[in-house]
Amino acid sequence: QRLAAIGLKKFEDFLYLEGIEAMRDVPGRLTVSLDFGDSKAYLKRHWGHKAGLLKKSGPHFEAQTEWDNTRLLESRGISVPTPLAYGLGRAGGKEISFYLSASVRGVQSDHYLDRKDLSVACKRVFIERLAGFAKLIHESGFNHRDFYLCHLFVNELGDDFEFALIDLQRVQERCTWRY
Repeated sequence: QRLAAIGLKKFEDFLYLEGIEAMRDVPGRLTVSLDFGDSKAYLKRHWGHKAGLLKKSGPHFEAQTEWDNTRLLESRGISVPTPLAYGLGRAGGKEISFYLSASVRGVQSDHYLDRKDLSVACKRVFIERLAGFAKLIHESGFNHRDFYLCHLFVNELGDDFEFALIDLQRVQERCTWRY
């Protein structure tokens, strides 16, 4: 109902939604923020120029891959955005897809660390908790393949931190590591 209220009822609606501001616009992908009043969601639209891909990769499959990875990581207790919808199709002879997820709490970790009011002690706790979150991801058998601070959101909880991992289309499940 919330999607329908902003005009998202069928596959094409997700591709041609207008009047929204681009957050990231790179060749083959556009990411926009959708405002639902009390919450936000992020819509990624992918399109490719390579028709007829035989393997599960490339722009056509980015949305499904991110959907699958998000659900898998979530099932293993790793904090990720809630997946809301995805779709695959063709338009104008090109393979296209979209992926929609709820926003996560907090801010990008790189923006958090840019704050001038953070004490050295706070930064140490941040780094310790972030290392623990990274360890959880890797011990659960995953690697992100694009693992840097802008893909890690932090929510400050008093003297502690809660992390969430985003941008999950490149995640790989590997073996389970034990140190």
